[in-house]
Amino acid sequence: MTLDKAYESYKDVDINKFTSVKKTDEGLLLELTPTQRDYFIKDNNTFIKKLLDEFKDCNDLYKCVEDSEYRELVYYYDEKIPSMIMSSGVFSVAHGYALNYILKNNIPEWSVNITINNCNTGKEVISFTIPGQAVSIGKEE
Repeated sequence: MTLDKAYESYKDVDINKFTSVKKTDEGLLLELTPTQRDYFIKDNNTFIKKLLDEFKDCNDLYKCVEDSEYRELVYYYDEKIPSMIMSSGVFSVAHGYALNYILKNNIPEWSVNITINNCNTGKEVISFTIPGQAVSIGKEE
């Protein structure tokens, strides 16, 4: 999503969710009251839960261990996971975690460490941090 499209999607949002939204040279600046921030985190957690429920529904062995500080996610799945579920269950959740970290701590710097384990063997397949690391996960892993 481009900055302009993101701005357009936020600028007309219910005023109860944001006090204001502004486009800056570095991205979007959302002004929130503490109550609005708490609501935003709660709403984001509902979205994260939905994605993780879809992920877990694929296989009884699939699971995700979450971190209450929004800094780390540990996944257990195998090569049979549908690509769309992997994308939403892993990367979309990680970005939701990043947003919650930013909102909770009121700082723009963020990172989320992701560890993926094979659900059948328990063996670690890969561990990486976003942003910053290019990642390719294929059937051979």
